[in-house]
Amino acid sequence: MKKLKLILVLFIISIASQSIAQLNIEKIKKYFPVENKKITYTKIVKLDSSYTSELLYKNAKKWIIDQFKSGKDVIQSEDKEQLYIIGKGFFQHNLCHMLLFTSECKYWFTVNIEVKDGRYKYTVYDVIYNYRLTINNTSQYIREPFEVYLSNANNSKRTREYYTAIASEFNSIIKNLENSMIIKEHSDW
Repeated sequence: MKKLKLILVLFIISIASQSIAQLNIEKIKKYFPVENKKITYTKIVKLDSSYTSELLYKNAKKWIIDQFKSGKDVIQSEDKEQLYIIGKGFFQHNLCHMLLFTSECKYWFTVNIEVKDGRYKYTVYDVIYNYRLTINNTSQYIREPFEVYLSNANNSKRTREYYTAIASEFNSIIKNLENSMIIKEHSDW
């Protein structure tokens, strides 16, 4: 019976994962910014001319290292001449017990930071929902675009609160980035 429940849940999830073409974009837009049917946070931030591209590049790299604790592992690509850094990171948010299962969730995302004298642009995109689904002590790892999960989830009060919490986590990460980018002095120590 336990295996039958697990198979049924996994079958439903696999069907949902195949429905990327049928995304409910309007539902997603209530909680997250969307570009090209994907969750995308992007902004060009203009600063005064005292913020050189070199300083902004250092700030961006330091932010990635501090934010994700291992800049070596998360920096996917960087170019000091083209003045960009691309990194991958995640945050964790666990769902409480729901019916017969629990879910430990990680939200992976890519961040691209491009800099020029007096301005920078960040883009947070490619949000992947990675979770371990446990039903009756049997676990299965599932990985899918977060947009697919959002489109197929119900619209209960608890679900809306969950979406709000995830959006708040992304906004917190972005606010932390913006605060880190305006630091002008770095210690020589």
